[in-house]
Amino acid sequence: PGAPGSVRVTPSGPTSITVEWETPSTGGNVEYYVIYYQPEGEPTMRVQVSPSDIPSTIRDLLPDTQYTIWIVAFSTEGMGERSPALTVFTQEAPDVPGAPGSVRVTPSGPTSITVEWETPSTGGNVEYYVIYYQPENEPAMSVEVSPSDIPYT
Repeated sequence: PGAPGSVRVTPSGPTSITVEWETPSTGGNVEYYVIYYQPEGEPTMRVQVSPSDIPSTIRDLLPDTQYTIWIVAFSTEGMGERSPALTVFTQEAPDVPGAPGSVRVTPSGPTSITVEWETPSTGGNVEYYVIYYQPENEPAMSVEVSPSDIPYT
């Protein structure tokens, strides 16, 4: 087959890119496509997709990384022509906080406990914490806690 046409690549998150294209205008029936993608300075990787999987999303990529992408159609006759290569950057990963450290739970009365922890050592600023708890034989519950309310009772 000929080369896939009108290739479009769009970042669809920090670790994914959506690729869309038109079927080749020449050659035999396409049995499948191979999307080749290469992070800058790294080996080329590939994923095989069926004609019904257009558009297709490539996942598990690196955030904020430049990728070069091209597509080849395959038929029973063999490998077709390569599409022009396009470059795209994945989105930046959000700066999410890491896990809280040194979590401690101590009884503070007959019907209460105190929960204390250390601020995450990695990631962005913490706006609030969510404490999840479940009394015995009761449904799970949660409470939002401001960083200024640590320790929380």
